[in-house]
Amino acid sequence: MSDVEIKYNDKRVPLSGTGPTPYVTLNNEVISYGNRWGIANRITLNGQITGGDFNSLYYAQTGLVDIFSPSFRVLKISEGPDGTEGFAGNAGNAGNGGFVYNEVFSYTGCSIDNISFSDAGYNKVVDYSVEILSYPSGLTGYFSGVFGVLDPKDEIKIFEDEDGFGTIEHTTEARGFYTTSKNTAINNAKNYVASRTGISRILTTPAISGIQFTGSISTPVLISLTENLDRLNLIYSLQEVYKFKLFTGDTEAQNNYNFNNYYLTSYSTALSSGAGDDFVTASIQGEIKAGITGNNDSTLIAELTSQLASLDPFRIVSGKYGSPNGFNFCKDPIEMSIEEDLKSRKINFNASYDNLEFYSSNNDKHVYSGCYLDAAIDHTTDNLTKIDTINVRGEIKCRGSVTHKYNNSLLYLGKLMTAGSSATEPRIYDFVNDYYVSYYGASYKFALNPNPANIVVDANPQLGTISLDISFNNKDSFTNIANTDYSIEYTPFNTVFVYGSSCNDATKHLAVDLNTKKREKVSLEFSISNPGSTESSLLSKKDTIFSSFVTSFLNPLLQNSTTQDTLQIENSNINISNSSFAGPSAPIQGSILSASKVYSYDLKESESNNRLIIKS
Repeated sequence: MSDVEIKYNDKRVPLSGTGPTPYVTLNNEVISYGNRWGIANRITLNGQITGGDFNSLYYAQTGLVDIFSPSFRVLKISEGPDGTEGFAGNAGNAGNGGFVYNEVFSYTGCSIDNISFSDAGYNKVVDYSVEILSYPSGLTGYFSGVFGVLDPKDEIKIFEDEDGFGTIEHTTEARGFYTTSKNTAINNAKNYVASRTGISRILTTPAISGIQFTGSISTPVLISLTENLDRLNLIYSLQEVYKFKLFTGDTEAQNNYNFNNYYLTSYSTALSSGAGDDFVTASIQGEIKAGITGNNDSTLIAELTSQLASLDPFRIVSGKYGSPNGFNFCKDPIEMSIEEDLKSRKINFNASYDNLEFYSSNNDKHVYSGCYLDAAIDHTTDNLTKIDTINVRGEIKCRGSVTHKYNNSLLYLGKLMTAGSSATEPRIYDFVNDYYVSYYGASYKFALNPNPANIVVDANPQLGTISLDISFNNKDSFTNIANTDYSIEYTPFNTVFVYGSSCNDATKHLAVDLNTKKREKVSLEFSISNPGSTESSLLSKKDTIFSSFVTSFLNPLLQNSTTQDTLQIENSNINISNSSFAGPSAPIQGSILSASKVYSYDLKESESNNRLIIKS
């Protein structure tokens, strides 16, 4: 016979001098998970510990327990040459009667399942049993799957939710076993789970309940990932939760609303109108959610906002409620709000539209660039002078974002303040004059001046608003100047009278006509201003006014209108106020120019008779 030695963790079993070598029982168990997965080695050591008294047995028992206290060590079974007994030395001792043990079996990564002792009095001999579990490594053919894991779990559940989405729960789990270290066991489990997870695994799953994952429209989106690691039992698990769009019975599918394979879009719509309302309102609210992978921060928000633009909320409400009901919704929303939620990787949106045509009417020239003038008119009349003053106060109405409203309002303002009239574009003069003409009909006495008398514009880029306060009147004006105030003072022709005492009666006096003509005098004083005119322009218009006054008013009265040799300017004044120096290259605007001249002239004979009534 040969001598057999059993060692665990390089310690003899049992302790030397405490009992014989135990019997070894080996049971190979086939592991199957659908197919043959591998083999588990279940090793049982049955033996006895011996001792002369209780203390000796107790020493042998605790020593045996101490040998097997650590798990994941190597169990070695060795035997000497046949027919040898006694001292077992090493190769160097062979010549001194020793011999060398040869390793017969070696089991690595042993897990100690149980150590038990018989229920007997501690008297000389006590039976014991040690149960050990080991998984063979490095042996071809033992494991058909991934070596190093047990209890694999790969489970997929699919649900149809009430919100129009489907939910997929994919759970993958594995338990590693000790081969070389605990970290290696855990990594084996993680590697196995990683090989079974991901979207490619979902897409190859057979269709369930008629749901087919084909094409980008219904590709599932990963929305959560749950990881769990049990280091004590070397178990690693991963749960993936996906969402995907259900198109079965979806009434919106006909409108080609595609859902990207990385985003989940859900929304609801509503149409509201009251009996007293002049228009109907359609609204849409929803969310666009990204998967848990991909970009973050501002880049993610930009991507989500881009998806909202592709969704085109206006097209949805217009296609659903517009054409079928004969409504023409305004493309610019009443309200558009976007709420960002970076933590949940989504945006919530809310938009509402109405069929108010003020913003888009093609038949109204006062609608331009998606804007219109919402204004009130204040009309006052001076019954003595018959001067009408019309004041317009209002705001340019636009829709959209603050920047969008402000930019479009500026475009509208540019057209509105353009001088003159237009048949196709908004003009402030047309806006007021249309009212003025309709108020008086064909019987108005004075035409409305084409240039406004006063302009106040309040632009607020922060709010995206532009408000106006503009006034027009029908006062006399010179050369299309908005504000003209003038006065004419006239001293007519007369003869010179002298007074003296009567030669017949000292108590009486006489007024004697010397038949000497006095020159007539006329003074013209005026004040002019125009919001859009420069000082140089006002000075030029001043000269035009005086020249026209001489030509139209004075020339018909002169003794010699051709040469105007009797016409004299007795006094002349010019005053400029509200002036500011804007630099040598910038024109000065907003000034008020006041001017006056006093003319005297010799009246022609044909006009003398017209003064007789004054003389008498």
